[in-house]
Amino acid sequence: MSLAAPIFQGSCLCGGIHYEIHGEIGDVIQCHCQRCRKANGTAFATNAPISSAAFKITQGENLVKKFAASGVYRWFCGECGSPLISSRDAQPELYRLRIGTLDTIAVPQFFTRGSSFELPLVLWVFYRVKIKLLKFFFQTNSLELF
Repeated sequence: MSLAAPIFQGSCLCGGIHYEIHGEIGDVIQCHCQRCRKANGTAFATNAPISSAAFKITQGENLVKKFAASGVYRWFCGECGSPLISSRDAQPELYRLRIGTLDTIAVPQFFTRGSSFELPLVLWVFYRVKIKLLKFFFQTNSLELF
């Protein structure tokens, strides 16, 4: 018996671009390198590797824009600016998916990389989330968060 490959769906902020991934999503990387921070406008980029053959744009291909630098291509929506994926000349079989664009719920593994302060920063983020959850629990005396 063979199991079908999972299908994940995603889109940009304005909904002009939709995509599908017919296959697995790799381990999530929290990258803090300067290029990822600037490309995403955040403290870190949350990416995961996917097979380029498994990625297909199903709507809005005409809206996809690419920024190229040093053999790396950052794909984004030309309308709303949402980063979607990145690709590299050196690894044409692999794309790096911007996890925040997924519409399908996925529960991947998390890893970090990018700079010497990466682990403390990620631990700080998780610490802050934990504190907020604990405050919510004690204020409401309930485990129901949703």
